[in-house]
Amino acid sequence: YEAFYTDLLALKRENQALWNGAFGGELTILNAPNDEVMVYSRKKGGNEVVVALNFGTEAVSLDLSTLNVDDSFTAMSADDVTFDGGNTLEFPANEWIIFSK
Repeated sequence: YEAFYTDLLALKRENQALWNGAFGGELTILNAPNDEVMVYSRKKGGNEVVVALNFGTEAVSLDLSTLNVDDSFTAMSADDVTFDGGNTLEFPANEWIIFSK
């Protein structure tokens, strides 16, 4: 888990949207495909982070265009989630993905 936490801490340090308090971005809850998926974003200046969490037991399809995620974002995720820059993401159960720019 060391590499995972190192990457998360680096993202928090480098992306102003994730900074604490008034220095960071405001939390906005985004529309999710069902009640078992949570999607939110934070924006500050030119930085933006969109986080999707699937707490369900079934895979879901996320329409990234409705989340304003495009190929300008990079993705960080568990091994089971892959982002190819398209408009739709098949999102496995009990997984997460973080899009950042």
